[in-house]
Amino acid sequence: MTGKNKSWQIPLTITLVLLGFLLSVQFKVQQDLLNTLNMQKTEDLVAMLRNIHYKKASLETEVDELQFQLSEYKNSLSVEQTLYANMTLEINRLQVAYGTLDVHGPGISVILYGDSLLIFYDIIDIINELWASGAEVISINDHRIYFNTRFTDATINGSLEIMVNDEMLLYPIIIQAIGDPHALETGLTFPGGIVDNLTTLYNIHPEIKRETEILIPATVSPRRGR
Repeated sequence: MTGKNKSWQIPLTITLVLLGFLLSVQFKVQQDLLNTLNMQKTEDLVAMLRNIHYKKASLETEVDELQFQLSEYKNSLSVEQTLYANMTLEINRLQVAYGTLDVHGPGISVILYGDSLLIFYDIIDIINELWASGAEVISINDHRIYFNTRFTDATINGSLEIMVNDEMLLYPIIIQAIGDPHALETGLTFPGGIVDNLTTLYNIHPEIKRETEILIPATVSPRRGR
């Protein structure tokens, strides 16, 4: 009986020791957790909070600066794109004026036949009226009109001929202008205008056709001139 009574005391003792050890470890962990905040000094907690606020404000300032830089970049990019677009338009306008760029679009054709008793001033008047009516590009018998186009008269085989850039114009003379067809035709045909005067005074009857598409090719090399 005595031996049997003592046999259960050893496992019980071991169990109680282990339980005590576990309780001790758990208590220590809880104390360590409490010490991380609750047991710190008030001034340490205040300093920690101040440091957190400082870092937050620093990050907010950095975000604001990055947003400002992004906005400045977008504005700069918009200005550069606008400048580029304007420069491209101006280059195209100069190329059109100088005759180095093909141009196509709607417009009108003015046809003058061989029975027309024209002088070169009549051609100049028609062309100037087309410019005034909004023509973008003008050609005459495939000669594109640009800033240094020359019109003159010359006597050839006893006949007074119209010359453009020292080449004789052959009939029919066809003047083509790219622009708003209605505006161009109206500019030529209004009462007292150039066509009215040619018809009334000189019995010259130009034929005017509205065109949906006219191609006036470049006549000047952009590098070497004519």
